[in-house]
Amino acid sequence: MSDKASYRKGFLAAEFVSLDYRISAEVNLRSGPIIEILNDKMSEILRLENVYISPIHDPATLKGNYTVGQLFKHNLTMVIVNREEDAYPRRLSQSPTTTPATFKVFMTVSGFEIRGGLRLENAIDIDRTIIHGVDRFIAVYGATATVTSNPEIFFTGGAILVNRTEIGIFCVEKSTENK
Repeated sequence: MSDKASYRKGFLAAEFVSLDYRISAEVNLRSGPIIEILNDKMSEILRLENVYISPIHDPATLKGNYTVGQLFKHNLTMVIVNREEDAYPRRLSQSPTTTPATFKVFMTVSGFEIRGGLRLENAIDIDRTIIHGVDRFIAVYGATATVTSNPEIFFTGGAILVNRTEIGIFCVEKSTENK
């Protein structure tokens, strides 16, 4: 991916990861930021454009490319975006009120280990977000996802939007960073 969100205005280029496949595609952001589209309970399907599909264990091998694709959001393990700001919800991107602390985290999802940072006001919000949260996807900033069966394969991004229902174990380091 490039430094730009997409070369097309109003679209976001991202890596959509399921258990077995990496789908490189663009999503239309007309209805809002990607985190809000993923967490929209009124729609279970995500329409993708300029779709490239490759297996997780051999991401350099292209299995197909298509103009348009439909993806069931519940089948996603994570979505990797290049820039941190691409993962911000609308309310944060318009007017961030405070600088939240970054809690360093480690988590597992099927086939991956993810390391990065959660941006929350305080440690109490960790349980509210991970355990009691209503949103399916949570943003992990400055993140890396490593394939557990082959640690030489990893994906990095300004943020990884993780399907909360896919989390196996979730750990928080004691120290925080203020950014």
